[in-house]
Amino acid sequence: SAQVHELESKVAQFQHDNQSLASASAYFRSDSYLERQARLKLNYKLADEQVAFVYKGTASRSAGPEETFREQVLKMPDWKKWWYYLLGY
Repeated sequence: SAQVHELESKVAQFQHDNQSLASASAYFRSDSYLERQARLKLNYKLADEQVAFVYKGTASRSAGPEETFREQVLKMPDWKKWWYYLLGY
């Protein structure tokens, strides 16, 4: 009886896994998946879409709060750095 119950649970798990694989396989064959991959990997765009290019640059970069804190930490005495370290900053 315990073996039958164990086998039934394994069969149910295999059926669930099979359904999950079937739905994933169907998604991977769908047009929406292919379009998403083309957009991500090939920079694909539709004819009526506008594209904006964003470049990482350091010329016009402003200092954020973390950079300001780092600059302040460099100016601090060692005892104060340890204090912040012990507090978890």
